[in-house]
Amino acid sequence: MLSLSPRQLCDYYLDGNIEAAFEVFEHAGPQGLQQFLGIEDMAVWGQVYPVVLKEYGLLEQLCHKYRPYLAELIQEQGIPTFRMLLQIEGFEYNDLVNTLFSTLDPRGSRVLAYARTHSQKLWEIAQTQGTDELKKELGFSGLSSTQIDQVWEAVLDELLDGYMRNVFHSRQRNQVSTFFINLRNILRRDLGL
Repeated sequence: MLSLSPRQLCDYYLDGNIEAAFEVFEHAGPQGLQQFLGIEDMAVWGQVYPVVLKEYGLLEQLCHKYRPYLAELIQEQGIPTFRMLLQIEGFEYNDLVNTLFSTLDPRGSRVLAYARTHSQKLWEIAQTQGTDELKKELGFSGLSSTQIDQVWEAVLDELLDGYMRNVFHSRQRNQVSTFFINLRNILRRDLGL
């Protein structure tokens, strides 16, 4: 059976039941689809699953049908969680994720909202582990498109702006604190308190 191409394996297991496969995938996810197709061998599943997602468009159909929910998932949990839930974490899915990202978050506003919500954690990752690790945390590692690049720049701008606001407010607090300490000392000296 493994001498067949991935497309032939997929056709064999689907046996023309693409609509039923979509329903199972929609309700039970990748594991349910694997069980529905009766695939126990992980090597076979590793060949069939990408074909079902890409060439038969199961993932694209799912994303169109559940766009608001999946876009919210990206905003709340990030792209890595989205990829993990749908078992599309490998580099072989990067092109598919690029396409889906442009469908689910065309302006990148969901990822920016995620970055704002998790800015402290993301800033610490950037400081301690570098931008490559930050890209990985955001789910951008291995992705490449004009849109991804623009969102990446916007996220970096957002993190830098947040950091600078914190520095400014921290300095302001220190200056205000110093002012009141000096004022207290002057009042003590001048009023004999």
